[in-house]
Amino acid sequence: MHWRQMGGHIKRVYNSGVDVVWGISCDNTAWVYNGGWGGMFLKGLEGSGKINAMIDTHTYYVYENQRWNPISGFTAKSLPTDRHTWSDATGRQKRSKEHTKLLSTHCEWISDWAIDYNIPGGADKEGWQYAIDFPANYHAHKKLTDCVRRRRWMKRCRLSSSGPWQELSQSKVLDAALHVLDEDVDSAHDVKNVPVAAWAIASNGDVLIRHGVSSLNPRGDAWEHIASEQPLIAISVGPTGQVWTVARNGMVFFRYGISRQNPCGDAWQQVEAPAGVTFKAISVGRAGIWALDNQQRLAVRKEISRTFPEGSHWQFLPNAANIPPHTEQQCGFRSVSVGAEVWAISLN
Repeated sequence: MHWRQMGGHIKRVYNSGVDVVWGISCDNTAWVYNGGWGGMFLKGLEGSGKINAMIDTHTYYVYENQRWNPISGFTAKSLPTDRHTWSDATGRQKRSKEHTKLLSTHCEWISDWAIDYNIPGGADKEGWQYAIDFPANYHAHKKLTDCVRRRRWMKRCRLSSSGPWQELSQSKVLDAALHVLDEDVDSAHDVKNVPVAAWAIASNGDVLIRHGVSSLNPRGDAWEHIASEQPLIAISVGPTGQVWTVARNGMVFFRYGISRQNPCGDAWQQVEAPAGVTFKAISVGRAGIWALDNQQRLAVRKEISRTFPEGSHWQFLPNAANIPPHTEQQCGFRSVSVGAEVWAISLN
């Protein structure tokens, strides 16, 4: 077994378990792997012949941070414990417009630095967001208790490449989930004809299901829109067809009533979380339903059964490794992936 480089530019790859692989690029374009090999990285050498041009765009963000001074008003001069004057979204990493570099030599700038007014929480006419302190919840208009403010600057680049990928559709996609259902595999005479459960989150937070996806037709036939109560950001499909999603506000939803005869299901059911807990990612597999909250903690859904497929409660895992010499460290997690086993990437 060895790694083999593939052409193209993809930020996330989704595998169905059969010969259906999708990818999402930085600009949320969905792509389908066409079975070929090669691309621009070969620099003129011959590939498989199934190579298509790919254009991706990426947006860089830099945050400008200021604190209120009773004498001079808002100023770049801050407290010793404050975040950097120019930083990333968390404030922990120092950033600057002048030192922002392109991803690679295949990239080119397609815009200048500009204030981003389309930022979660809103912004005033100068692009500022206000809060009581760093970090906190930001809003568009200053209140009497607000002592800090920030604004987001953005600059866009374009990357030209090529690879064995075909554009899936015109719909932009935030997240996707592919899975072959156990009952379909057990009854199939030819794995190439096995249907693939294919779900996605559109860029506006709507839910989409792709009909007709299989190894013989990896692009599928058409999207069907499924209404949701909240804009969504993440989705996962399990081996029995169960669909779990995470909303933009951190709530988790379970799709009730999915079956072979009713692949879209009947309704969304909210899954209660402990008070004050909001989630940002979820993964479903044979090892259960696992979720990642906004404090980088992992939780597993307990007491799941055929009668109660949504389970009864979340059990949180301690954010500490149990393998020496790291047993005293709090690690936290960046992402989680569930299949027959559970794999996670820690923050450190």
